[in-house]
Amino acid sequence: MTHSSSWSALEAVKQRISHRTYDGLPLPPDVRETLEKALREPPLAPFGSRVRLALVEKSSAGQPVRLGTYGIIRGATTFLVGAIQRVEHAEEDFGFVFEWAILRATSLGLGTCWLGGTLRRGEFATALGLRPGEFIPAATPVGYAAGRRSIMDAMTRWGAGSKHRKPWSELFFAGSFQAPLSETDSGAYATVLEMVRLAPSASNRQPWRIVMDRERRAFHLFLQRTAGYGYPGVDLQRIDMGIAMCHFELSVRELGIEGGWTQKDVDVKPLPARTSYLASWTMGA
Repeated sequence: MTHSSSWSALEAVKQRISHRTYDGLPLPPDVRETLEKALREPPLAPFGSRVRLALVEKSSAGQPVRLGTYGIIRGATTFLVGAIQRVEHAEEDFGFVFEWAILRATSLGLGTCWLGGTLRRGEFATALGLRPGEFIPAATPVGYAAGRRSIMDAMTRWGAGSKHRKPWSELFFAGSFQAPLSETDSGAYATVLEMVRLAPSASNRQPWRIVMDRERRAFHLFLQRTAGYGYPGVDLQRIDMGIAMCHFELSVRELGIEGGWTQKDVDVKPLPARTSYLASWTMGA
């Protein structure tokens, strides 16, 4: 596994799985230095918010620091935590940048696990030194996975259905929600959309939907909410949308496809229930 600045987001997406049981050892100094250097220069978030990223430890100067995850994570000593100001589209920007950080850690051979609903945010806020107006949408352990998964880890992974993703026909469409988009018809974007399909999401709900608009040379991104799903204080499904945007953008960049995020006056009708437009990827010349 290379520790250089050159890394493949496509490979990291394929390799990343959620690890909830760790070996309890600190990060090797060279790996930690490489990761911290990367975290100091995160990519620009699509809606312009700044995400503050930091590694925090369960022990500081020999004293234990409480970092609670409701018993889901075992053996982790280092956590990656992020904070962002409460502004419009904060969750999407956070999801975008934090997923990039998780994929960067994956490229270094490290295990991670998105923690949103199972996070004791107060303890992480203390460890991070939360600033006025900031909140912590999520965190992740960062370390080497234990050689053998615990029973809790195996049950949680099975319960979340993380090995399963919705098929193309439920996620990607051509022109309208009545016409599923095939991999063949998506052309150069087939790999990009597959990377979006593989993206993690809270409780594996996969709330993103994408409509390909040939006439306007764009992919329109929609949020399709899960009825009755959510946690107080943080919109996990908007974080999921940022994760999908991250997978899309990192993939097109790596494949050398030009374009960028915009918000348009989109006329896609009829919309399915609980579905709203978020943004569009407009193809380059």
